[in-house]
Amino acid sequence: MNKIKHTATETIANGKRVEIADDTAQTKKSFLTLPFDPMGTIENILLDMKAKQEERKKTFGRIHNHEFDDYVYVREDEARYRVDWVARAFKEFLKKNDLRVIRLHDLRHT
Repeated sequence: MNKIKHTATETIANGKRVEIADDTAQTKKSFLTLPFDPMGTIENILLDMKAKQEERKKTFGRIHNHEFDDYVYVREDEARYRVDWVARAFKEFLKKNDLRVIRLHDLRHT
């Protein structure tokens, strides 16, 4: 089983939003282990994403943003997605479809 041990958290420091990325966590349970499927579908998707990222690096050369080269899932401008991106997109989806707005975390309890 492949493991990615990395955390990204968000906090406010001096009135500004700050993201903190680290390869450690407060507890062992803070890490999520996802098994890759036996057919390799997820692995192939991630490898394809990384290949596209490498292609953009070659295309843009020195002007390429290398800050998040260790990340696979980055935006097309090579910036890392914000920590709360999924939660914000989920909330927008609910509003757009006239559904009751709940926190993404609340799905764990349904």
